[in-house]
Amino acid sequence: MSLVIGQMLQNRYRVDALLGQGGFGAVYRVHDLNLNKPVAVKENLDATPEAQRQFTHEVQILSALRHPNLPSVSDYFFIPGQGQYLVMDFIEGEDLQSMLERGARPDEARAVNWLTQVCDALAYLHTQTPPIIHRDIKPANIKIMPQGKAVLVDFGLSKVYDPHLKTTIGARAVTPGFSPWEQYGQGTTDARSDVYALGATLYVLLTGETPPESIALVGGAAQLIPPRTLNPNISLSAESAIQRAMSTQTTSRFANAGQFRTALSAPPRMPPTVVMRPPTASSPPSPTSTKVPILVGLAVLGLLALFLASRLLAPPAQAPRVATDGMTLLYVPAGEFTMGSGDASSNEKQHTVYLDAFWIDQTEVTNAMFQKFVKATNYQTDAEKQGSGNVFDTTAITFTSWSDTQGADWQLPRGPNPNSNLNGLADHPVVQVSWNDATAYCKWAGGDLPTEAQWEKAARGDDGRTYPWGDQAPDASRLNFNQNVGDTTAVGKYPTGASFYGALDMAGNVCEWVRDWYNEKYYASAPAPNPDNTTKSVYRVVRGGGWVNEAAFVRASDRSADGPGDRNDVIGFRCAR
Repeated sequence: MSLVIGQMLQNRYRVDALLGQGGFGAVYRVHDLNLNKPVAVKENLDATPEAQRQFTHEVQILSALRHPNLPSVSDYFFIPGQGQYLVMDFIEGEDLQSMLERGARPDEARAVNWLTQVCDALAYLHTQTPPIIHRDIKPANIKIMPQGKAVLVDFGLSKVYDPHLKTTIGARAVTPGFSPWEQYGQGTTDARSDVYALGATLYVLLTGETPPESIALVGGAAQLIPPRTLNPNISLSAESAIQRAMSTQTTSRFANAGQFRTALSAPPRMPPTVVMRPPTASSPPSPTSTKVPILVGLAVLGLLALFLASRLLAPPAQAPRVATDGMTLLYVPAGEFTMGSGDASSNEKQHTVYLDAFWIDQTEVTNAMFQKFVKATNYQTDAEKQGSGNVFDTTAITFTSWSDTQGADWQLPRGPNPNSNLNGLADHPVVQVSWNDATAYCKWAGGDLPTEAQWEKAARGDDGRTYPWGDQAPDASRLNFNQNVGDTTAVGKYPTGASFYGALDMAGNVCEWVRDWYNEKYYASAPAPNPDNTTKSVYRVVRGGGWVNEAAFVRASDRSADGPGDRNDVIGFRCAR
């Protein structure tokens, strides 16, 4: 018989709520009085020997597993004349099926983030000895916890892989649209069966449509509509990964969940892009509206090139744009990513953050750009002001010469030639600028300094990499660091050190101001949506290592701080919009 609210089990578990129910059992939320916490109890009322054997088998599988994206089993018991009971972690959150039913379809970045976490759990299962096949992956069996962790639940169909056996009678349950054809009892299920269901799950998350049954696809009674036909905003790389995962030929699928994860996590391949520059200095285009006359012949050739490239390469979600100061802007899509470093100092505590989409400068602001800003606004920098020992003092009005300020190259030439090329330093990053100066420039250019979270996501993407380019150790081919050059270099000189989104010099050359006030506690517990520490303190955050820093300080998660009025020859900045 089914359990009732308030009923006690084993003198330990109090039934609090029914979570789900089927013909032969149910799942309940119960309270563990011994541990004083909620847990989930799965009930099996099917008394047939095969069903009881399958349930016992599930217990044996789950009890030995430990993975952050899987629930853990804590107890199992049998009540004579009633049923079998499995006690496991209660996973707070909402399952993806419920999310879809209320119309909350995720964007690609968020959906891929969740599915890669599920891939991690499946890779763990598939590499057990012998491998464990889940066999019931679908949106209803993936729960998203409040902090963004995806957990794969319900192992009712799991089985140890035996290459000599077809699908067992007791486990021959299917979910139309998600189960591969071999799971209908016509073939052997293995890791590739789970890969098919993963692809089908991502398909429905990104298109809103459940794919046809696999047996209909195999028999030719139905065809899989390409994902981008239903949602043109899906990237070509995601579409390709889904279609390969859902191949009706098992040998054409990814061999395992790890390969599928790699395909989803790979940085986008950038097609050739022509960036339009402002037609004149007096009428620069905005970052959201660029109108530049283009010769018809060049336009046709450009469109043809982009069309051909789109057949070979996966394009970015948005093409680069140009800001009012002439800077190339890169698009960073909305989604979650991991901030911090699990094994670094306490001011880098690892946590998950969700950011809305934004644009960020491809390189650091140069001397030439900053000189243009000063000439246009008659701006006076903090370095020109005497008596500003207090970092909050911006009212001093006595000015001094730059002649003894190392690295203050934006104000060159000091001589009579106004057409000087800044002594060859025009395209070097501007330094000797304070946080106040950097903020003033970004406001003038139509943006602001990036938040600390925006800067870190632009630097490392959403795969937790150590450096902008990946996890490979820094070397002189990727960045200017460890005094291997002895000064700044021109921006963008190290394309092999580009970040996940194509941003340059986010490690080395110069450190960079960001918007936030420095606070270790805020960083570690920042609210997940769009954190921005506006609570005033003594220091502002500085990110990214400079040309003087050793390898340990050019990691994408490295953080430091300085007073907002301070400046030196190792700190510059870039803007965000």
